[in-house]
Amino acid sequence: MAPSRAPILLLPAALAGLWLSCAKEGAVVDRRDREFVVSEQGRAKADEGACARPLTFHVDADRDGFGDPKKTQQACSPPAGHVEDGTDCADDEPRAFPGQKQFFATPRPDGSFDFDCDGLQSVRLTLRASCEENPDTKHCAASSGWDLRPSDKIPDCGQAADWAWNECRTELIAEPTPAEAAPPDPAAPPVISIPSPQKTVSRCWSGKLAWKKRQLCR
Repeated sequence: MAPSRAPILLLPAALAGLWLSCAKEGAVVDRRDREFVVSEQGRAKADEGACARPLTFHVDADRDGFGDPKKTQQACSPPAGHVEDGTDCADDEPRAFPGQKQFFATPRPDGSFDFDCDGLQSVRLTLRASCEENPDTKHCAASSGWDLRPSDKIPDCGQAADWAWNECRTELIAEPTPAEAAPPDPAAPPVISIPSPQKTVSRCWSGKLAWKKRQLCR
């Protein structure tokens, strides 16, 4: 008579899962029938690195608070050297960023004068120097500007040209003294001398100064 074999016990799926949960901590058991058990240690590590909704961050190489739209990274919090705003038009130039209000006489490293990232190069100084006398005050009324002929073009961004301002000087001009009819009598009492009347005259461009100045742009 053949020796009897121990019967093979088939455990229900629920009991099999319970048995697998008692596996040694840190082990991962792979069930080819699509059932597997992940240890508590492995699950903790997975949860630690998980992020519900990663954000897009941009490299901010020039540290102006605006990042390069072409250099991005997905993360839950900003990585070092990254910002969420990706609207910088020149990430190698800290003077250039959206909303820049200042004007500059030297270009960006790429040669552009677009410092507010609007796609344009706007000049700052557009006045021509002129000198006109105010009929009421008789003084010069014009402001400073480029010392150019009317046919000359206003300088381009960064270009140097003569800049002038009105330094109008006030000059005192004495009225001519009327001729005396006869020499004074030495025996007569002394006569108090009254200075001749004077008038104020404003001469435009009197003492005008000029120097080389570069056109500012943004």
